[in-house]
This record gives sequence, structure tokens and C-alpha cells, in this order.
Amino acid sequence: MEAVLFSGIVAEMGDERFNPDRVRVTKAGYLAKRYMGMEVLGEYARMEAGTYDSAIRYKGPEKIAIKNNYIEAVETTHFKRGEKFQDVETYLERYGYMAALEWLAQFRFTKNKELELLATVDYTALDLMRQGKDVTVEGIMAYLEKDKKWSKKLEKKADVFNEEGIRKALKKLSVLFTETYNRVPK
Repeated sequence: MEAVLFSGIVAEMGDERFNPDRVRVTKAGYLAKRYMGMEVLGEYARMEAGTYDSAIRYKGPEKIAIKNNYIEAVETTHFKRGEKFQDVETYLERYGYMAALEWLAQFRFTKNKELELLATVDYTALDLMRQGKDVTVEGIMAYLEKDKKWSKKLEKKADVFNEEGIRKALKKLSVLFTETYNRVPK
């Protein structure tokens, strides 16, 4: 199933002129799973590049998708539809991924760093909620500052990982995932 979703995301986020990279597919996968109401806190780890599920690359889905020619690796980190992508289309419908992929289309032209911001802020907000803490810009900033891997974002990616960027991300997330964010102070 994961290989099917991975392949569908490659197709949705790319076209004949643009091949999405692994970072983009991973962040889009996170957002798609959130859209589908799937658990993400246990599946994704906090890595320097944001939310990351190493199982996608190292335990199968990416390799299966390439092996079955659903997708094709371009260089080492980018992907495009493979010769047998049409074989995946039946499974996309069967597993209920089509609605999520259509929903993901809104992010097709979103920059990777903005997808990373959305996924990171969402993951952080979910973890804060799980801990019974308020989700605020200040709370997100404090969480990022305390995390060894994610604190680097505040320095290296300060153009997006700043109070204004986090505020905008929370606002966008409150529209994307209304049920989750309906209790977050505006």
C-alpha cells in the first residue's frame, strides 16, 4: 500500500517538466496521511529536514515502486512516473488514496521549505496537544528550540522557521485540518 501511495504522490506532485525529489514526496506523504486521518506521530521521526519516515526509503515502498516500474528514479533523489504507472491507478482508487492525492494538488507549486514548515509545525502541534499543552507560536518555537535536531531549523532556515512563518503555518493548518485546530487560539 505504501508503494502505491508513494507512486501516486510522485505522479501528483510532478509532471513531464518537473520531477519531485524525496524530500517533497516525504512531506507530501505526511500531509496526505494527515488528510486521511492516519496516525503520524508514531510513524514519522523528527529529523533535521523535518518529519521523516525512514521506512519509506529503507524498508520498501520506494524500492518496491521502482522495482515494479510504477516510478523511475531520476538521478538519485528525484522521481517520475514509470512505465507501469497505470498498474497503480487501480490500487489508488481501491485503497482510497485518490481523494488525498486530489487534495495534495494544492501543494504542487509549494516550495519544499514551505512543505517542510507545514509538516514540522503540524507534527509539533500534534505532539503539544498529545502532551496537553497549548498550541501557540511561542510554544512551537520553544519546542523547536529544545529539540536537538529541529533547533537547527531556527538558524539554518530562519527565512521560514521564524515567528511569522510559524504563525502563517498555523493559520494554514487550521484551514487544512479544521478538526485538529478548532481549539487552537487564533
